[in-house]
Amino acid sequence: MKLFQQGDVLFKSVNEVPKGKIEVVGSGIVEEGEASGHYHRFTPSPANQLIKVLGAMYLIANEMVRIQHEEHNEITLPPGVYFVDKVKEYDHFLEETRRVVD
Repeated sequence: MKLFQQGDVLFKSVNEVPKGKIEVVGSGIVEEGEASGHYHRFTPSPANQLIKVLGAMYLIANEMVRIQHEEHNEITLPPGVYFVDKVKEYDHFLEETRRVVD
């Protein structure tokens, strides 16, 4: 599995999107920063689509796609299918996992 990270957003390569109702997210906004209000985003095109399936986000990239954010370096993803996830951190004192806030 290939893994790419930009700030608190992870792009995990997967073989395929799971079966289910597909909702196209036409904005190209992958995630909004909870603290900053900045966006992890790309310019959507017929070759690169962001979709939701069963409540989970996937990026289908049929060509290279550049992910941009105001506070992080731009990353380039090679063609493929990516599950979009959030970075999690473990608090050893509270013994719990929580999402990292960007």
